[in-house]
Amino acid sequence: MAKKRALLVGINEYPVKPLRGCLNDILDMANLLASDYGFAKEDVRLVGDARATRTEIFKRLEWLTSGLEAGDTAFFMFSGHGVQVASRSGSGEVDRMDEAICPYDFSFSSNNAIRDDDLETVFRRVPAGVSLTIVSDSCHSEGLTTELRALESDEDIVVDRSPERDAYFVEKFYPLPIDLAWRVEAAKEKGIDAVPFGEKAADNGNLVMLSGCLRNQLSADASFGGRPNGAFTRYLIHVLQRHRDKPMSEVIKIVRDLLNRDRFVQQPQVEGGDALIAAPFLGGASGGGGVVKGKNARAAKAGDGDFARFKAELRKLIDRY
Repeated sequence: MAKKRALLVGINEYPVKPLRGCLNDILDMANLLASDYGFAKEDVRLVGDARATRTEIFKRLEWLTSGLEAGDTAFFMFSGHGVQVASRSGSGEVDRMDEAICPYDFSFSSNNAIRDDDLETVFRRVPAGVSLTIVSDSCHSEGLTTELRALESDEDIVVDRSPERDAYFVEKFYPLPIDLAWRVEAAKEKGIDAVPFGEKAADNGNLVMLSGCLRNQLSADASFGGRPNGAFTRYLIHVLQRHRDKPMSEVIKIVRDLLNRDRFVQQPQVEGGDALIAAPFLGGASGGGGVVKGKNARAAKAGDGDFARFKAELRKLIDRY
């Protein structure tokens, strides 16, 4: 029997710039995988907060990717802070830029970061014929220009412009110390840029990646009806509950429309091979397609109090598609 495995990492309790919605994100997604996509709960592993160190995440990545064969399915999700880091050569020149996700013990050292190259090395080991899906609800937009834009204007960071949103709102990037932020600016001035992991994913024939925003944007951690979530994860789950057999390219478009409707300034992306992007998320839900009704429609719900209101708004959009 084909294997289905999932590893979901969520971190709220960062020592700097803590978040609120990341554990809800991974719990909601885990519930969706189990209820609608045929994953056994024992094959879905979650790790969060202080337990989500770099070492522990890599231990679980080893479990996720070991012993896979053609026809198997692997799923990895990260909800937390991302960052861009620039490096100097032995002679002191700024010569490299990387994107990284931040484990609980992140400390601006390569020994405590999970760089895009680290993830590429792990996932390159997955054999051909294995379906590999990555969801990233984080962002890597960092440096002085990002921080200045946030301080200068509130037009791009809109709070509570929709009845679905509460006042809580935090961008999911890890703030750099001033010296490292300046180094990133120096790298950009020299035309040095990181190759996004999503672009690398397009070269891996069995990998598709869904991310919460463009690489020069910010992903939001927000609150809806009093319950925190990553905005991308919240909308993605609700769309998948209703359009579970649509191609991922269409799913992302609907998610993007919902985020724009509620004035979130982020544009989710899907990257990978053309055939994978044209396929449903995880090959389509177990138990049939179409709009989800009944008890499955409430799996991985993002809060009871606002569910009916959100469903009514989504129905209007569903009618358009």
